[in-house]
Amino acid sequence: MLHQISECFFFLSNQTKQQICFKRLLFASLSLSLCVCVCVCKGRMCVCMYVTRGRKGRVFVFGSLLNFLHLVSKTRALFQKTKLCIRKRHISSLSNQNAQRMQTQNLIQSQQSERLKQPFIASVSFIRSSKNNLDRRTKSFRKDWNSRRTMTARSSKSETRLPSDRAVKLKDEDEEEEKKMMTTTMTKKKKKISLVGLGCPKNTVDAEVILGDMKRNDFEIVENHEDADAIIINSCGFIDDAKSESVQAILEAARLNDGLDGKRKKKIVVTGCLAQRYGEDLQKELPEADFVVGFENYAMLPDLIGDALGRTRNSSSTSTTTATTTTSSTIVSPFALKNTNVITNTDLLIPKKKTFIGTNSPPFRSEIERHRITPKHSAYLRVAEGCDHKCTFCAIPSFRGKFRSKKFDPIIDEAKALGQLGAKELCLIAEDTNQWGMDLRQQDGRGLAELLEKLAEVDGIEWIRILYAYPSYFSEELITAIADIPEVCKYIDIPLQHITNLSLLRMNRPPRQHAEDLLYKLRDRIPNLALRTTFISGFPGETEEEHEELMRFCREFKFERLGAFAYSEEDGTPAAQYPDQVNNDTRALRRDQLVAQQQEISEQFAVSRVGETMNVLIDNWDEDMQAWVGRSSLEAPDIDPVVFVSEDADSKTSSSASEKIEPGQMRKCKIVGSSLFDLEAVCL
Repeated sequence: MLHQISECFFFLSNQTKQQICFKRLLFASLSLSLCVCVCVCKGRMCVCMYVTRGRKGRVFVFGSLLNFLHLVSKTRALFQKTKLCIRKRHISSLSNQNAQRMQTQNLIQSQQSERLKQPFIASVSFIRSSKNNLDRRTKSFRKDWNSRRTMTARSSKSETRLPSDRAVKLKDEDEEEEKKMMTTTMTKKKKKISLVGLGCPKNTVDAEVILGDMKRNDFEIVENHEDADAIIINSCGFIDDAKSESVQAILEAARLNDGLDGKRKKKIVVTGCLAQRYGEDLQKELPEADFVVGFENYAMLPDLIGDALGRTRNSSSTSTTTATTTTSSTIVSPFALKNTNVITNTDLLIPKKKTFIGTNSPPFRSEIERHRITPKHSAYLRVAEGCDHKCTFCAIPSFRGKFRSKKFDPIIDEAKALGQLGAKELCLIAEDTNQWGMDLRQQDGRGLAELLEKLAEVDGIEWIRILYAYPSYFSEELITAIADIPEVCKYIDIPLQHITNLSLLRMNRPPRQHAEDLLYKLRDRIPNLALRTTFISGFPGETEEEHEELMRFCREFKFERLGAFAYSEEDGTPAAQYPDQVNNDTRALRRDQLVAQQQEISEQFAVSRVGETMNVLIDNWDEDMQAWVGRSSLEAPDIDPVVFVSEDADSKTSSSASEKIEPGQMRKCKIVGSSLFDLEAVCL
């Protein structure tokens, strides 16, 4: 706050050529993104407002208090105009990016067409260059091999002239020296890996498992991409914005290779949904990527990257790449079985291809040994994968495969391992989390209710949160379990996508009456429940009346948490072929209207919680706000508002070290205020 007020005074001093100091400060108000100062300037009151976004800010000055109050009366209209301006700039920026992308694509197509004009010449040229490289490397290898054979023969002849005891001594010394050289070589060849994590929590779990594999195979995990020998882009392929972000990350990683020679260039590996979805096409469009690897072949990444970096493979590292499934069978890296993906010439390895995709429904791997990239006190626990629904707007089943539940015991084992490592919160994730166990009914007979009961018994776990639930799978037993088990957060995430019957019919989703009955039942049966949902704005065929009906329903029901995104046409989905597409500006406008309305509801919900006492899980320290950042059981990590926690005056003077606030602690706090959607609390 002092930083923001100082910025206001510094700006006023420059504008009025008069020194403004804290003695002239009459009033100051601070929120998450706004600081308002009322001070005396040239004998009259002057209002200065400092608007922040992250570490940057902008100062606005109003000549008098009346001018400022006049502005406050029109705050909502101002914010709406600001949003529209930001949206226009965003659209303009996207159009520029699309134009640049089109130019790049046209250039690539023209180059491809030129190559197609002379396919035979291009093939011969490629074969000739490959053969020359192979011959050159083979000659080098043979020359080195012959020199080693000559040296070995000479040493063997010289050893015959020595006494036997001295020969044995020299042999031992040679073996020790060779061991030292091998140790030094292995130390020097320890390669560094960095990862760019994009997308949803399911991608986060994949990234942690991949990094765990790399770490067990003697790779060093680094955060700085410039220090890495290889960069893994764990991409997202859900909607256009996510795909654009993934492509941009690949290009940014490729720019790090500018000015580097062949030996020093970083290897760029693309994994995730974009790789699984587009595969060979992605490799052709983005030749900057050295490898494109799908879900089934994640276990081969240590060998694949290690070989590409010229690292000597040993049996101990290869054996750690095996992946155990829930049926106690193993999936071994293809490199560990046989070199089916390489051409071998003694010690010489030349990769044949760069794309390794495989099936979109691979068996589950053990996800216990992860390299965590989330805070240790909060972890995602995958209980299922894939989706069997046929929503007309969604392409996820095409690259995530059919729905399949992870077995009961492996889930409990993973939860115990996470609890032993300090996890206090488990967020259950899948495409349809509450569908867990339905495909295992004949084998197991247990559902999500029984799984919640068992997870609640795991030592160290205090919160269990359900994310990505589908409206059709809430049994009476599950609702009772959520209401009665103390460790289960009274928080449910149910993406509804829309509420009008015509839109739901076009989306191939459950009808409105089913959704409404479920929502009111959950609120009646589960006390103090917080419901989160998401909606699609501008779906094909959505009329203005349907949009207004959605807005009216949200005003009346008042979801505690709500997200909205503009519809995006996805390749291969039926909705992308619908004739009555809504234009992009209308999609964005309807999304902004829905979000603006929800902001008022969320602000009211935050105000209603002032005065309550609740447990808060401390996440980290915010340097800008000079406060601890945490969450109650009604806030999910990364997507919901937060609780800013400060120490009570009594606790500050206390000498007890146990009262000191630290990340990962579960602290009892009293809510003393709100800042827009966030809460302000004092630690008791």
